[in-house]
Amino acid sequence: MPIHDPCALLNRLLQEPSESAWLEFKVNNKDPREIGEYVSALANSAMLLGRDRAFLVFGIEDRTKRRVGTELRLQQLKQGNEDFTNWLARMVEPRVLIEVLDFVCDGLAYSIVAIEPSYERPVKFSGAEFIRIGENKKKLAEFPEHERALWIATGRRRFETAVALSNVTADDIFAMLDPDPIYDLNDEPRPKNIKKSFEKWLMQASFSTTSREGSTSPT
Repeated sequence: MPIHDPCALLNRLLQEPSESAWLEFKVNNKDPREIGEYVSALANSAMLLGRDRAFLVFGIEDRTKRRVGTELRLQQLKQGNEDFTNWLARMVEPRVLIEVLDFVCDGLAYSIVAIEPSYERPVKFSGAEFIRIGENKKKLAEFPEHERALWIATGRRRFETAVALSNVTADDIFAMLDPDPIYDLNDEPRPKNIKKSFEKWLMQASFSTTSREGSTSPT
């Protein structure tokens, strides 16, 4: 799902203690191939760690996490005569959700690449798979144990358990879900208190999940 508030996302990522296998901070890096390799490495590392997204953030010093801004504009970047975003999507396989953001917060420019890991197999860039080992980006083939673990992780990952959207309010959720038809079908008035309505939905979803998990298939 699209990121609606990149500044809020940036603030949340800066609350992390440091860079990690799914989070990379940089200031300026205009090499499209280097960025593509990081997309593969971060996506695969996020899958191993059970993260729903990985992030490559430009405009932040990696050691100090100091906000310095960036000269990079990913949406204006070119690889040959092709837009960077189109080229990146073509070079990455399998197709995964990659969101490229250029934005300004408090007068400083930033760019973020948000990457969703693959649910079917390790992510390749230009035919090669990458992984984060410590603070370094490496070829996955050099680490067979990580490669085996990644294949196992992709095999047990379910799309339904992923986070659809983050950094949203209850109002945002109801605006996107449009719950009015549900109340109409149940012949119920829509609650004036959105929080109460939201709590009711959560209780129903929890009960439904518990019922499914506790049921057994007929023999």
